[in-house]
Amino acid sequence: MTPNLKYQYNECMTGSISAYKGSWYVQWYDKRIQRGVKIYRYKGEKIYHEKTAQKLLAVMQSDVENNTFYLEKYTQKGFSEVVPFLEKWVVNSKQSLTPSTYKGYKGYVNNYIKPYFIKYNQLTLQDIQLDILEDFKNSLDLAPKTKWNIMNCFHVIMDKAKRSRRINHMPSFPKKKDYQLIQKPIHWLPEVRQLHVLEQIPKHHQPIFYFLKYHLRRPAEACALQKEDYSEGVFTISRSI
Repeated sequence: MTPNLKYQYNECMTGSISAYKGSWYVQWYDKRIQRGVKIYRYKGEKIYHEKTAQKLLAVMQSDVENNTFYLEKYTQKGFSEVVPFLEKWVVNSKQSLTPSTYKGYKGYVNNYIKPYFIKYNQLTLQDIQLDILEDFKNSLDLAPKTKWNIMNCFHVIMDKAKRSRRINHMPSFPKKKDYQLIQKPIHWLPEVRQLHVLEQIPKHHQPIFYFLKYHLRRPAEACALQKEDYSEGVFTISRSI
């Protein structure tokens, strides 16, 4: 029988490794739930070697020292901590984002970001560095601007992970020049055609469109204008929808 190997750095960081039927596991006492937990997998894979079990224990103890430890990171089944964090972020961010931004970000997570990390299920949040981000970007068979938007969404998510102390440092993201973004020139209708289009609008609806024509504001800003926003010939843009 393989002896039980125990490690204890201080009173709040105790763990041990043991062998059982050809595999290894980490026995960890969690003070939050006040009981021991056996952890049989490391990065989604069953532990078959003693050195792997020792490595897992060392990682757990390092997380405690860095104040980034949470038990669920090591007990998730089926996939790594990344996907559960993405799913939780989608739910919790709804109140802090505008409806349109939330709808876009939710689509990016469900359609592109989460499927990538389900496929590479051994990755953890700490593993997400520039090389992983570049691989993810290159896996997106989309227009450059859409790739840019998805990666910006992912940047917001990773910033949340850093502020939540799930990761120690914010990873570097691909630079903007790597997306080969091309600024398309705006093709304006000739003045005569603009006026012709505006004249097709019912008279009582025309003023807001003339406002947009001559002031170049966003439609959402124009729709949100109130009487108090106009004073002495000046419109003050103070809200949007």
